[in-house]
Formats: sequence, C-alpha cells, structure tokens
Amino acid sequence: MIDDKIKQKLLKELEKGGNIWSSCLKLNIHRSTYHRWKKVDKKFGQIATEMERRGRENMCDIAKHALMLNVKEKKMDAIKYVLGHLDPLFKRNQTSNVVIVHKKESPLLNMPVKTLEDLFDDDAERTQQKNLELQKRFTDFGKIIPNKPDGNPIEPHELIKYEAYIEDWQKCQKQNKSIGTADSKPETGKLQEVPQESQKISDNSNLNSATQDKPQDSNT
Repeated sequence: MIDDKIKQKLLKELEKGGNIWSSCLKLNIHRSTYHRWKKVDKKFGQIATEMERRGRENMCDIAKHALMLNVKEKKMDAIKYVLGHLDPLFKRNQTSNVVIVHKKESPLLNMPVKTLEDLFDDDAERTQQKNLELQKRFTDFGKIIPNKPDGNPIEPHELIKYEAYIEDWQKCQKQNKSIGTADSKPETGKLQEVPQESQKISDNSNLNSATQDKPQDSNT
C-alpha cells in the first residue's frame, strides 16, 4: 500500500517535468528503485513511460513560454534563436553537417561568420566614412555647404542623402560667380571711334579759334 501511494506521487511528479532524477529526489527515492518498479510492474512501467513523455512536453511548453517572454523583452539572444529556427530568411541550412576539406589549411575554414548585427554595423561604418569623404569634398577650397530646401542646415550625417542637391547648388554658385566676373571685367585693346559729325565740329572750332587769335593788319 505504501509503495502504491509513493508510485502515484512519483507519476504526478514525472508528469510535471519528465525528469526522473528530480522526481525521485523530491520523494526521497533512488532511481534504481524506480527502474526496478518499472521492470517488475508492467502496468506501472507503461504509465510511467507515458508520464515521462507528458512531462517533457510540459517542460517544452514552459520553455517556449519563457522564450516568448524574452523576445517580448527584446533580448537579443532569444530573438536570434527564434529567427534562426522559425524564419526561412534567417534559418540556417541544416540539411547536411558534413564539411569537405580539400586541403589541410583551407581559407574557407578561417572565414568569420557575420551575424545580422555585424552587417548593420558594417553598413553604418560605410555610411559614416562616405559622409566624411563628402564633407571634405564639399568644403575644399572654401566651398560652402548650403542649407536644406526648408532652410535648416544639413547635418554631417545627412551629406550622403543630399549629395546630388549639394553638387547642383555648388555648381550653380560657380557658374554665377564666373558670369559676374566676366561682366565686371573692362574691355581693353579697343579704340573708341569718334563720330564724324563730332569730329567736324571739333575741327571748325579749332579753325575759328585760330582766326580770332591771328593779329589784324595795322594799316587797315
């Protein structure tokens, strides 16, 4: 009778988690006793095997629930695990685990495997480097970076976004400056032509002046 009660309690513990060691430890039973009961009592053995299966399923449900809680809390390890096992885009190819090595030292074995976070970091680094290059190019030789169309200044991290806009603006400024310089430059090397009528009037004036200045004859 005592063994039957202990067996029923043991079956309930097995159904909770499916772990033989922890279930026997709670009831102060040695694992060898449990395996002996399964071997001697066939009916108990069948029920115990079923309880072990249910317990493992229950434990998996608990683990899945905990995993989903970690995903909701935005824990990166849990997010990687879910995407790597459930999403076809991130799921790794597990059809074969065989690696064929043609040489003793294959360069493929030393290639680092980049995660999604590594790819994002690489993209951000390339964008930052591109912005630095654009800032140097747009400010060389005293060039000015214009404001946005709405009047706000263009931040350094936005240069790659407004690259075409800045190039067109600076090109227009250069053309306007060239036109202004050409208009303000005086024309040299050309002789100004004097109209013929003005030239005749000037000649007549000189002739009259000479006549007036000539002394009159004293005998007249």
